[in-house]
Amino acid sequence: MNIFRTLIIGLFVALSGCATLPDNHIDGNALPAKSGILVVGLHTDAPVPTNPLTDLVALFFVGEGDSEYVNRHIVFQGGNYYAVIPLPARKYHFDLQSYGKRFWALDKSAGFTIRPDTITYIGDITSTVIDSYDLGVKDEFANAKNYLRSKYPKMLTSYSIEKQITPVQFEPR
Repeated sequence: MNIFRTLIIGLFVALSGCATLPDNHIDGNALPAKSGILVVGLHTDAPVPTNPLTDLVALFFVGEGDSEYVNRHIVFQGGNYYAVIPLPARKYHFDLQSYGKRFWALDKSAGFTIRPDTITYIGDITSTVIDSYDLGVKDEFANAKNYLRSKYPKMLTSYSIEKQITPVQFEPR
């Protein structure tokens, strides 16, 4: 069953190319009703993705109670990148990490909650995939706020911001 699931997800990634959630909220635009904003730092030692089948590093996540938010993913863009993504207000958890055609199951016990009209920072996630496979989360809230202040000043003054450091780790074997 796990092999079938991995094949289906791999096919999904291959067919969708680099399609991910809308990224980099345009400063000053209103959020859709009952939505908030996810902010996460993403850091990897993998090269910036040019081919989704060989070098795309992504985290797949699931939104509870909404089939539209099953296996959506955010893509790492090199060593230092922040994803700023509007999402419907609900609970989410990470499901898988991918690197090219390889997939690792993630511990689903930890998640995060997006609240309406709220910016939710969940941490800076580091993914090591070149010489070994490792995943970790750091609290770099001050850096994230500085990033938002420089790139999205209107958004930062329009919405409240909260910190929910979300542990992201591989599923125990």
